[in-house]
Parts: sequence; C-alpha cells; structure tokens
Amino acid sequence: MTIFTINGPTNGQVTAGSAVNTEVVLGAVGDCTTDQFSITSPGNVGSPIICGFNTGQHIIVDANDQCHEAVFNLGGGGGFSRSWDIKVTQFSCNEELGGPEGCLQYFTGPSGTISSFNFPTTAAMIGATTTHISNQCYKMCIRRQSGFCAICYVPNFADSSTAITSGNQAGFG
Repeated sequence: MTIFTINGPTNGQVTAGSAVNTEVVLGAVGDCTTDQFSITSPGNVGSPIICGFNTGQHIIVDANDQCHEAVFNLGGGGGFSRSWDIKVTQFSCNEELGGPEGCLQYFTGPSGTISSFNFPTTAAMIGATTTHISNQCYKMCIRRQSGFCAICYVPNFADSSTAITSGNQAGFG
C-alpha cells in the first residue's frame, strides 16, 4: 500500500475490568469500529480486517478464478482525513515473489523492517495511545537469502524521552 490511512482502532487502556477512558467500550480496544479494510479471497483465506496507518505495508492473498474484492467499510465521523493509494500486482502461478501459499506477507530482502498493521512507522515517537489491531491471526513468511544461514531480529523501540531508535545485536546479547 503506497499510501493508506483510514480511521484507526479503538484506543484506550483497560484495567481490572474497567476502562480508564470511560468512552471506550470494554472489549472494543483494538477493534476497527469506525473504518475497516479487508481483501476477500473466495475459496482461500482472505486478509484480516485492518484499519489505521498502513502506508508501506503489503498484503498477499492466494488467487483463484473467482473475483477478489478490496472491501472498504468507512464509518461516519467527520474531521478525519482518509487517504489511500493501493498498488495491485497479480503474480503468475508459482512465481517466487508471490510467496508460499497461505502467507499474507512475504519478505524477501537480506534486511528490512517488519511491523504490525497500524504501527506508526513514520512517527518520531510512539504515543501512549498507540493500539495494536485486534484479531490479527495470519502468517508472515521470510525467504532465506542465498548464502545466508541465520536471521537476526532486532526490535525498534521508543520511550517517552527518545525517538524510535534501532538497537544493535551486541546490546541484546
């Protein structure tokens, strides 16, 4: 998705059965209650429902002869600016860049960034109200690069006093 911003999930913090923010419905934190986007894949597994900031993300669904649909459900609520520019590519059968069957995301480079849907990858700080989208059960696949025998994951992190910075392998043992 070249550009993708729709209204995000319900924000809030839930503690011991009561919502800190009284406007948040208990159990709705992380749900895409105003805007929703998904891709159908008849006969196969489609995408989960996503919302919020997803610029730079990609979704791969397995194809068949039936019609696939990009489904937008946009709720009311003025004052929120939505925008999207979605690039669609159809891969030939068994084309490597389409990834293994059943992979919603496929990463092919020797390095890069993997982030959750709705994670603010362009923000200098991650706010206290940043909320993961609920019900995100899907498979990510990573292609093993020729000549490489291992993979290392290093978290990007932020706190209230610094911008997002990359840790290094030595710092994590």
